[in-house]
Amino acid sequence: MLQKQIFSRTLGLLVFGIGVLSLGLGARALLTTDEMVTVEIQNSAGQMLKSVQINDEHGSHSLTALPAGETRLVRFDAHGENSYQVVVTYADGNIRYGNGGYVEAGYTCTVKVSRIDIRTAERLP
Repeated sequence: MLQKQIFSRTLGLLVFGIGVLSLGLGARALLTTDEMVTVEIQNSAGQMLKSVQINDEHGSHSLTALPAGETRLVRFDAHGENSYQVVVTYADGNIRYGNGGYVEAGYTCTVKVSRIDIRTAERLP
């Protein structure tokens, strides 16, 4: 009889603990946001891009060999408020610089690289 009571209480405490833990994890997931910035690089230049470099206030992120007509994503930690610039090296050796812009956590930006310029559009979270 005593063993049955101990088992019941232990099982009850275990179920209660699992419930509290699940509630805490669920609340944390709702209250935290994605700390990453996503930059979508679109190659509309009509030629291979030898490299695309995204330079933000905390580091550099590179893509190599982006074929004409293709799109790739670069993700980096926002570290709060941040900004970035784009450096593109075309297959023919030309280099262009683009002003990426201001970003924060959760921002998604599209960088469209053409033969003559680099354009950036931002989408807020």
